[in-house]
Amino acid sequence: MDEPTVEHPEDLLLGRIAVERGLITETQLEETFREQTTAGCQSGRTVLPPLLGDLLIAKGWIQKEDLQKLLREQIRRFQSLDPLSDSVEADLQIGQILVRRHQATQNQVNKCLEIQLDLADSGRAPVPLLGELLVRHGYVSETNVREALQAQRKPLPPPDGDAAG
Repeated sequence: MDEPTVEHPEDLLLGRIAVERGLITETQLEETFREQTTAGCQSGRTVLPPLLGDLLIAKGWIQKEDLQKLLREQIRRFQSLDPLSDSVEADLQIGQILVRRHQATQNQVNKCLEIQLDLADSGRAPVPLLGELLVRHGYVSETNVREALQAQRKPLPPPDGDAAG
């Protein structure tokens, strides 16, 4: 089964934190990502998909208080990456490109993002870039990363099944 793409890159981290804390399962996270992607394409036109936290609440899997705690932790983790802030957005884009091309799964990208956060939290510098970690763990090839870096300089293509225009 294909891994879903995530339209809101910050949802990658939020979802990982929710799974880490035992609020949801990996299966629930993947189901919600798929629903999020499907909701982003209605009546043949692309619309802004709902945020992950909103979907998790709507499904009854978490409460508003849980979402507030998850968002605080997400902010804390992003702030811990502050020295890397220039590369964080680029890494999120690379991850999305690799997932859209079916060269990495969403779970593989999420796991490597989590490794980055753990390394940053521990004060290790420099923290490896997402592409480096994906290659190091054998999830993608160096060629895949180079091609994704080239594609990053261009607009992201629409998700599978979307037609331009």
